[in-house]
Amino acid sequence: MNKERLKKRSQRMTQEAQVAVAKRGIMQFRAEPNDILALYDLAITRNQRVSTMVREWVMERLEQERGNAPVKLDITINKKRVGSVSLASTLVSTFKQLA
Repeated sequence: MNKERLKKRSQRMTQEAQVAVAKRGIMQFRAEPNDILALYDLAITRNQRVSTMVREWVMERLEQERGNAPVKLDITINKKRVGSVSLASTLVSTFKQLA
């Protein structure tokens, strides 16, 4: 098999694997033990599952990369984060036009 055929075969197999992962809807990644523990600590502080928190972060970042990121405002009472609210990018642009 020549280099070009090997490259095309590798690309096809990679695409098939990506589609299979996407269909399952589950993605795994590696992280340093201290980072994993920090994620668990933060999730406990936020009273949230670590998987939910990380999934939210990934989806927010994808929206940023696409240029559609909503503005997220944290709600803090007595220096403790109690929640957050997101403003759609169209609403933010409307506020900018009014200013």
